[in-house]
Amino acid sequence: MINSSPNHTDEEITLRALPTMQTPARRVRRQPHLIVGILFYVLLITVLIADWKWPALAEIQQVNLYKQTTGFLLMAFILMQWKLYLSRQQIRSTHLGQKLRMHQWQGVMAPILFYTHSVSLGYGFQMVLSIALLITCFSGLLSPSATRINNKTYALFWLIVHVAGACTALLAMFYHVFISYTYS
Repeated sequence: MINSSPNHTDEEITLRALPTMQTPARRVRRQPHLIVGILFYVLLITVLIADWKWPALAEIQQVNLYKQTTGFLLMAFILMQWKLYLSRQQIRSTHLGQKLRMHQWQGVMAPILFYTHSVSLGYGFQMVLSIALLITCFSGLLSPSATRINNKTYALFWLIVHVAGACTALLAMFYHVFISYTYS
C-alpha cells in the first residue's frame, strides 16, 4: 500500500512503493497491463505506419453523430485519467494503490479509444493532440511503478514527460472541441 502522507512527494511515494529486488519474469507477472498495453501500441503503430484502414470503421467515422459520440467518450476518458492526480492532492486520500491500478488499466485502453475515433493522426493541432495523448499513455506504461525501476532520475524524467504530455493533451483536446463546434 502506498503511503499518502502529505509530508512526502509523489516521487518519494512512487519510489517507496517499489520492491528492492525482483526477477524480470516476476515483474511481468505482476504487471499484466504492461504487456497488454505494449501489444495495443504495437498494433496501433503498425496500423498507422502501414496506413491500413478498416473500411467500415473509416466510413462510419464520417458520420457526424459517430464522431461526436466517440469524441465525447475520448474526452471523458482523458478527464477521468486526471482523477488520480486529484486524488493525490487530497490530504486524506485513501485507496491510492487501487486508483493507480485503475488509472493504468484505463490508460491501456487509449489506443483502442483513439482508433475508434480516428483512423489517422490528423494534421496540425490534431496531430499534436494525437501524439500528446499517445505519448502520455505510452509513458504511463513505462512508469516507475510499472517497470519497477528504482531510480530517482528515471522517476523524475518519467514524471516530467507524463505530466507535460497529459497537460498538452488536455489543452489540445479543449481546443479541438472548441474548433470542432465553432467551425462546423
